[in-house]
Amino acid sequence: MKTASGELIDRTKPEGTRAIGQNDADLITFALQGVIQKGTGTAAGIGRPAAGKTGTAEKYVDAWFCGYTPQLAACVWVGYPKGEISMNNVEGFPSVFGGSIPAAIWHDFMIKAMANQQVLNFATPSFAGYNTNPNGSVTPTPSPSPSPSPSPTPLPSLPPSTPPTPSPSPTPSASASP
Repeated sequence: MKTASGELIDRTKPEGTRAIGQNDADLITFALQGVIQKGTGTAAGIGRPAAGKTGTAEKYVDAWFCGYTPQLAACVWVGYPKGEISMNNVEGFPSVFGGSIPAAIWHDFMIKAMANQQVLNFATPSFAGYNTNPNGSVTPTPSPSPSPSPSPTPLPSLPPSTPPTPSPSPTPSASASP
């Protein structure tokens, strides 16, 4: 493989150390596909499997979109490098956020970069042990079968009590007249 300037990239270096398990990585990719399919990054959709994440800084001073296919990853950042200037009313966008201009730039780049690449799918993660319908109805755990209750034990009888003696009612006091 070569760099853009034609230099050969040395691929003999070790691959690195796995930071998370394969299924965990596949679960994250599954979730990040939703960002493009129906989330904040729909403008990044390229008509093939892709996953990504939008980002927007407070007051819209920076915005980014990072995404990937099974073959290629790329990030797009927009902002003003010389200072934190809010990006309002830019190219028809009232406020620039990660799913707007950055996602559109990523889309345009990836369409061209992936034009002659085979369409590959991401691995399907295992959902074993996960609730895959957290917002839907959850089937309750069945109640245990009823078992016969023991007969109640009679309470010990208490000695009769003397009824309370009524307290005298307070007598109204005379109010001062103006």
